[in-house]
Amino acid sequence: MTDIQILDYLDTNGKFLIKGVSAAFINAVRRVAMSEVPKLAVDYIRIYDNSSSLYNETLSSRIGLIPLKAEELEFFKMPDECECGGEGCGSCQTVLSLSAEGPKIVYSSDLVASDPSIKPAYQDIPIVNLHEGQRVVCEAIAKLGIGKNHAKWQATTICAYRNLAKIDIIDCDLCGDCIKECPKGLLSINKELRIKNILDCNICRLCERACSIDAIRVGLEKDQYIFSIESDGSINVKDIVNTAVDVIENKLLNLKKYLEII
Repeated sequence: MTDIQILDYLDTNGKFLIKGVSAAFINAVRRVAMSEVPKLAVDYIRIYDNSSSLYNETLSSRIGLIPLKAEELEFFKMPDECECGGEGCGSCQTVLSLSAEGPKIVYSSDLVASDPSIKPAYQDIPIVNLHEGQRVVCEAIAKLGIGKNHAKWQATTICAYRNLAKIDIIDCDLCGDCIKECPKGLLSINKELRIKNILDCNICRLCERACSIDAIRVGLEKDQYIFSIESDGSINVKDIVNTAVDVIENKLLNLKKYLEII
């Protein structure tokens, strides 16, 4: 039976203990969360004036990697699924403009979207430092996309899992050598050797190596995983995980349909 425990949660990052699932399943969630959750990102830039110290290509790359947050992301369609056929309309793209003149540092907050519900996830990302007389004027087109097509559409910055550690203590002589070796400070002696928090164990096995009588054995809980995820700020963690699970479910339903046809 599957059991999920929330260890830590904010809109931008989360950590979960998931029990009763296979490594294949947890890895599928990880891969889909990284590569197939749609998000908005700048895909095309028209530069009308750029007298800064940055080449047009560098300026475009910096703007393209700024995470964009949309209050109603579900309103937008993927370009290849839009009625306009990807030519560009209000349903599949939005426009952000940038006009700045030095001396000043241009930040992500200087990007102004035609749709007020869309804005950079963070307002203080530096784009370019303009000196006296330098100017940047451009127009950026943002579209939906997925991470496997380009890193700018990847909604996660961290998405990883590891097995929960399993530590067995047998006939310990309470010498304390393992306590000195543990980098996490997880072990203590109170009449017997105790483990403070198994969730913090990174399975380095230094305690096991330090024990001269093999009283400590470190292993893995085969069906229990600690799943960690961090968003780039464009989409909150809950929506990323929910969307990833929906994508997997749709893939399985499509596979079932294909198999029924065969």
